[in-house]
Formats: sequence, C-alpha cells, structure tokens
Amino acid sequence: MDNIHDKHFKENLNDKDNAIAFLNVTLPVSVSSLLDMNSLTSVKESFITPELKGLFADVVFECKLATGEDVYCSILIEHKSYNDPYVAFQLGSYLFAAYRTQIKAKQPLKVIIPLLFYHHEKEWNFRTVDSFFEYFPREMHRFVPRFDTVFFDIKRMSDEEIMNVQNLAIATFLLSQKHIHDLDGLVEKILKIIESLQNYEERNSIASTLVYIKLQVAKIESKQKYKSNNSLNKKFMAVVEELFTDIKRRIETESMLKGKAEGKAEGKAEGKAEGKAEGIEQKVIEVVVNGYKKGLDISMLANITQLTEDRVIEILKEKGLMKPNK
Repeated sequence: MDNIHDKHFKENLNDKDNAIAFLNVTLPVSVSSLLDMNSLTSVKESFITPELKGLFADVVFECKLATGEDVYCSILIEHKSYNDPYVAFQLGSYLFAAYRTQIKAKQPLKVIIPLLFYHHEKEWNFRTVDSFFEYFPREMHRFVPRFDTVFFDIKRMSDEEIMNVQNLAIATFLLSQKHIHDLDGLVEKILKIIESLQNYEERNSIASTLVYIKLQVAKIESKQKYKSNNSLNKKFMAVVEELFTDIKRRIETESMLKGKAEGKAEGKAEGKAEGKAEGIEQKVIEVVVNGYKKGLDISMLANITQLTEDRVIEILKEKGLMKPNK
C-alpha cells in the first residue's frame, strides 16, 4: 500500500537507532531479550527476490541472537491503518515465501517473527489462522497452519508511556500514529513537544513526523472539512515552516563552509565555485545532497527545498547516493 502512512512508517524505521527503539517497544520482552539489537540490519533488498517484491510486507530486519551464536532470526513487520480480518493469511503467505527464499538461496533457515503494527481508531480483535477453523471437527485442526503473531495496537499504549520512550523520533512517530484520527489533539500535543525541544538535532529528529502531520492537515483543510482549532493549525504550520527554514539555512551554511574549505585546500575552480555556492540551483542541490547525508528523508527534503519528490530522487541518483532504476 503506497500511501502517506506507509511512507511515514518506512522513513522512521530506515534509521537503525529508530528501528531498535521501535522493536523494543513493540516486541514482548520475552522475545526482545533473546535478540542482540546491536546486530540489527535491514535486509529487505537482499531478502526479497524480484518476483516477490509485490508480495512482501513493509519492513524486514535480520537480527543475531543475544546468546552470541552465529544464528540469526528475521523480523517481518506489517502495518495496518485499517481492520483487516484476514490479515493472518497475508502474514502466512509472507512467512512461507520467506522460508522458500531462504531455501532457494541455500541459506541456513532463520526463524521469522511476524509483527503486526496497528494504528486506527477502531478496536481490532486480531484472529490467527487456526481460529477461523475452530468449528471444524478437532481431528481436522491438525491440518491447519499455526503460527504466533506479535499484534501491537498503538491505541493500547498511553501517551505517558509513549513519551517515556527514550528515542524522540520514535516517541513522536508513535504519538502521531495513535492520534492521527484526532488532528486537533495531535497538533496541540506536537506543538508542546516542539516548544520543549532544546537544540537543532532534536528538531531535526522529528522532521519526518512533522512532514507527515503537515501533509495530513493540509490535505483535510484543502477539502474544507476541517475547521476546528483553525488558529492552532495555522500556528502549527508556521512553526513547522520556521523549523524547515532553519534546517535548510543550517545545511546551506555547512555546505558553503565545506565548499570554501575544499576550494582553499585544493585550489580547484570547482571547489571555489562550490565555496561561493553560485546559483540557486547549485544551492538547492547542496541542500538535497547534504541533507540526505545527514539522514533527512525524501519528503523532508522536498518540503524544505520546494522541489518535487521525483526531482529530489533524481538529484540523489545523479550524485550517486541512490541506485538508478534498472
């Protein structure tokens, strides 16, 4: 599902520290205690064969066991923003496709932990595959696949518990997922968080969530269906734009200083040109390149440079920071 929720989810888990914080919150302690989180790696590109790209879930990680053995498990994460009663069957297809991929690659089999992250206002009574066949004679039950799924409903986590998460990016991400259906309340909470931030690094860490909320507010307001707390929304939009402008200014300044240093050290024309940062296009490219190296995602870079996401991706590919499409 390629939508704003999907992109926001993936962007926040692209960072290893964020992913570790997310898993420490969503996995049961009995499971997370068995894992060496420092060994966590994203294996999506190598784990999924081309023919399976349309089948697999959002994020797949590989993690070594805490015992120190050279044995890994995989963590498959699916997220849902709506109640899907048959999602267990979808997860089952992911699991068996993943095991088949391991076998085809002649890899040692790894245990795969399915994690279902749910964020919607309606309550969901998650059902496993075997629960759909409970009315069949008991003797028939042995033919039905059985596997456990970690089901995490963000609505069951209190705001206090969320804000106690040490990773600020994941805390605000979880808060946005819990309250995205109450934008008035969410905007108010996020504004309070922004006001409490002490430095540039903290503001930068929640940039992805700010873009996500900004797009949600703009989308609904454009349909003229969202008018409550309008002054609060305007304040939020102004604060976010101010933060984006500050981030862009800092990146431009750092790029200019770096260019000057390189130009002075190497004495090359291109270094001097970079130092002077001649031309608006060159400045924008520098913001994209340096912002990406600092961990800013595509949506954030598009927002602060006023470029389309396609143009941002094009620049990153030209600079060798993203692989071109085959």
